[in-house]
Amino acid sequence: MSAQNITHDSPTRGPARPMPYVISGVMLALAVIMPLVVPMYAHDGPRLFSFPFFYWYQMAWVPVCALLVGIAYKLTTAEDKRRRAAVTSQSSPNGTQSGVVSDGTNPVSGPDVTEQTHGTSGSDGTSGPIGEPHKGRHDAGGDGE
Repeated sequence: MSAQNITHDSPTRGPARPMPYVISGVMLALAVIMPLVVPMYAHDGPRLFSFPFFYWYQMAWVPVCALLVGIAYKLTTAEDKRRRAAVTSQSSPNGTQSGVVSDGTNPVSGPDVTEQTHGTSGSDGTSGPIGEPHKGRHDAGGDGE
């Protein structure tokens, strides 16, 4: 394997810009804290369609919170996509990851090591791929055989 192959130590994301996360955190904090500040809306007026202020204020926060959470989600996912694209574009000029083709095989050595299956021989003469139980093997304490 060459030094350009992706390993477990390879970064999966590029450097982060803190501003999208800060903005998202402030918006989420507003969505949580503002409805909890009871003295801000613990009075009767002004009324809206004959509803006291403390009712319609709380109900107004439902769509506002949904909007704030949606914007925070869009900001963080856009930043995550940007960071992932930064690593992919650095790994090789054609957009693939350091010699690994999009189907998970290495063009030099064939399938990934994790996808290879090697026959192993069990004590009862059966064989199977790595990680799968051997056919014909009995569990301890089974039917007494």
